[in-house]
Amino acid sequence: MAPVSRAGGPRAGVNTGAWGRHTGPVQGQQVLLGDDLIVWLLLALGGALFAGNVAALVRPPSHPRAPGDLASAPRSRSILMAAVGFVVMVAALGALVTSG
Repeated sequence: MAPVSRAGGPRAGVNTGAWGRHTGPVQGQQVLLGDDLIVWLLLALGGALFAGNVAALVRPPSHPRAPGDLASAPRSRSILMAAVGFVVMVAALGALVTSG
């Protein structure tokens, strides 16, 4: 049911849709990490990709855990993935610094 004024018509300034529900913007609600949630997620994923691959290169496991495991991480693939993670991390950080 749509809100009604004393004159009998819909209230001015109230945006209602089907069945009288409020369809306008909701005021006073905060979104997790603001409007930049995707940028924060890219920063976290890029940083994790970078840190994980650098850690695999710097400190390989002392011995393989299971038969068929590699003795160390493939160097070229790890360097490439660390570079991709670094680029994503820097781009997300730049987007966070410049927005706002």
